[in-house]
Formats: sequence, structure tokens, C-alpha cells
Amino acid sequence: MGIIILLMNVLVLWEIWGAGNHELYEEGEFIENTTAFSFMFSGILLLFLSLGNSGLERILTLIFSATCLMFFLREVDVEDFSIPHGLQLVASGMGRNVVFSLVYLLLGWGVLANLRKRVDFKIGPLFRSEVAIVVMVGCGCILVGDFFQHLDSVMGEEILEMNGGLLILLAAILHVRTPIWKG
Repeated sequence: MGIIILLMNVLVLWEIWGAGNHELYEEGEFIENTTAFSFMFSGILLLFLSLGNSGLERILTLIFSATCLMFFLREVDVEDFSIPHGLQLVASGMGRNVVFSLVYLLLGWGVLANLRKRVDFKIGPLFRSEVAIVVMVGCGCILVGDFFQHLDSVMGEEILEMNGGLLILLAAILHVRTPIWKG
């Protein structure tokens, strides 16, 4: 998958700089759609993976899934789609923020309840897992992309966000065979 991400970057940059196709990084175009669908597929995959997990691993997988779905809804302007108004309220803006805050509160409560049972819990293994490292690099790309947004570099922002989304998708795929936390 890493080779696919690299190849995708080469092709996108070639298309932008070599062919002058600057539309690729505009709002609602190829790069932004790639980012959004990477988050959506990651969230759905992780949601299904959580069904096969238990305890803390299940909760961590659900947190990962919820975060991916939140990123998906952040990338997609649901107001532009022909969906019921109630869904638009819940999936965008303040409604989305409230829903995800409640989800994180519930999942956070689950983490704390699970950790109280474990006297030997160490957080170090979480940050050394293959999945967590790829997620952190992906999140780093998203954060640096946000910096580019403040510099009014739409191309830099969108390409970095695409890479962040693809790396998070890679982490979700890795999670099929590797736990988030080995404890």
C-alpha cells in the first residue's frame, strides 16, 4: 500500500505540474474526494473490525473508527446532498460536533472502565504499535496540511490531507492483522 501511496503522489503531482490540471485539488474534486473516501472506508472497516475484538482493543478500534468517520464528515459538505434535513443537522457543523463529543465521552468512559480492571496497563506499547505509528504519521500530514491552509496553499493542503487519509487507511488495513495495543 505504501508503494500505491507513493505512486499516487507522483501521478497527482505530474498531472498538476506536468499537465497543468490544477482542478485536481479544487473543492470537491479528485484529491479531496480521495481523502474523504479514504476516511470513509477506514471508518467502516474499523467498525467491522471492532466486532471481532473485545475489551480495550474493541474500544480503541471504535475510537479509531469514530475519528475516521468524523474526518469523513469534515471533508464532505453534506449540505450539498439531497438528504433529509435532520441528517444534515446531525452530520454537519455543530450537530456533528455534539454527536462526536457524545461518542467520544462514551468511548472514553469505556476506556477508563476497562483500565480500572488492569493494574499492569502501560501506554508505551500503544505508541510502538505499527498501526499507531502509521496513524500518527497520517495525522501529522493532516496537521501540516492545516498549516498550508493558513498559508493559502490549497494544493499543499489538499495533497497533505490526501496523504494523511491514505496513511490512515493503510493503518486501518494493517489493523486487520495487528492490534492497536499489545497489552
